Amino acid sequence: MTLQEFRNQMPITEECIYFQTGTASPTPGEVLEAVDRIMRFQSRYGPANPEMREQLYPQVFEAKSKLASLLNTSSEELAWVTNTTQGMQLIVRGLSWKEGDEVVISSAEHISSRVMWKGLAQRYGMTVTVVPTGETDETFLDALKKQMTARTRLISISHVSTLDGRRLPVTAVSALAREQGIPTLIDGAQAIGQFPVDLREIGCDFYTASGHKWLFGPVGLGFVYVARPQLSEISPYIIPEPEDSADYQRYIRPLSAGARIELGTSSSALPIGLGTAVDLVSTIGLETIEAHTSGLVEQLRTGLEAIDEVEFVTPEPQVVKGSALLSFVLRERDADAIQHIVRTMLERHRIVIKHQQEICGIRLSPACFNTDQEVAVFLRSFQEMMAA
Repeated sequence: MTLQEFRNQMPITEECIYFQTGTASPTPGEVLEAVDRIMRFQSRYGPANPEMREQLYPQVFEAKSKLASLLNTSSEELAWVTNTTQGMQLIVRGLSWKEGDEVVISSAEHISSRVMWKGLAQRYGMTVTVVPTGETDETFLDALKKQMTARTRLISISHVSTLDGRRLPVTAVSALAREQGIPTLIDGAQAIGQFPVDLREIGCDFYTASGHKWLFGPVGLGFVYVARPQLSEISPYIIPEPEDSADYQRYIRPLSAGARIELGTSSSALPIGLGTAVDLVSTIGLETIEAHTSGLVEQLRTGLEAIDEVEFVTPEPQVVKGSALLSFVLRERDADAIQHIVRTMLERHRIVIKHQQEICGIRLSPACFNTDQEVAVFLRSFQEMMAA
């Protein structure tokens, strides 16, 4: 599938210029059709109909297998969750904590993660240590190494910072932590679907992400990865420990991430829809997607550099590796002014961008369905607004 063929599946391209995939992506036509087909099938024949289940369950399992293949892991190490935030919560709730424990995080974490860690510290009397990301990966790794102690229970960082689009050195962090026997939890919300992600190569213990951003899946489904050695350590819900009894073998699934994390009735349509999205992304090729979005970000950066008020928050690509997220502030513009600009760009020019509240600035997140022409329209419109 070419990028143009993928773009043709996006009705939103007829309505506006959408630079907000980093928050939530539009849904491609094939994904919509897959979800609709399954829900209509269940409505017609009944979701508890054994014949229906015999047809749908293999498709749900296949969807997880497709995701596992994309990430170079096994289906047994993946569990469905609602989104990244829930995935983070379930992993943290599934670990044992005590007073005096320490969690080490980066200064570039998502607000939902920062709130979670604050709540955990309050509940257990533990410490959350924030490590500045620094100007380079080497600076960050040196600072992180200094903060790792005998009390460090977990290291949790983002693969790609939602604030500035910087890729953090998750493979190096995982290796450092492993040397000290410390588990790692990676927030991959802004990574999966942007570029190739190999969980075996990264070597982390836990990884979680959403399907509704760069994978172009339906809203309401994400995943958690639990490395096989950690499966018996995670227990976010009240379930019995593995045993050899007949009752256990009859009612409890074999040890897997799904058995530990997926409980109760869940949607068949959403996993099958996400499996369709994985097919689309895989057919285009993650390398092709990364190359295209990198080009769009480079054009955006070059055009915005001509505006005196613009000050980039996203580091220079020559210094650290970036992504399809580009953040900047406007000198002497407060939050109200930024919100006005964002609203005006939509109302006057039909361009969707984000007010990034944490930096009192703007974030652009062009995706593989966006084009050079859309970048040019944005730059012209934005430059006119700044000059007015």
